[in-house]
Amino acid sequence: MVQESRKITFSTSELGMAFVAYGGRTPKFLPAGKLVSCETIDDDAVKLSFAMEYGCSTHDVEFVYRGLDVLRPLILFCIENNIMMPREGRKTFSIVEGQAVLLIELDLDIDLSVTTAPLTSEHIRFIKDDSVSQKPASP
Repeated sequence: MVQESRKITFSTSELGMAFVAYGGRTPKFLPAGKLVSCETIDDDAVKLSFAMEYGCSTHDVEFVYRGLDVLRPLILFCIENNIMMPREGRKTFSIVEGQAVLLIELDLDIDLSVTTAPLTSEHIRFIKDDSVSQKPASP
């Protein structure tokens, strides 16, 4: 089985933009406040700090997001910014060297027809002879 892997790394500002964009489309995903800071923590978490108004005072409140709550904003960010990714691929999120990483893995099933037979020694000789004949001449 052939497997393709793709790694998309997000800067801190892109990570914050991903959350704000997803929060704008998903009611009650983010608190009603202004995003003040965004940082990666642990191996799989993002901490967002919001300035929230309570009456006439403003307080910074921190929220920690993990798993699908991080993965969904990153996928939406890729879609909205025309970053290509396979629809069927397994998508996971992790923190690598302090940066948010979206990893996409796709298993490619190669359909070998029944008529396809293993290479015979004659085929192998032909391939070797053909590759030798295509080498450029030495000066």
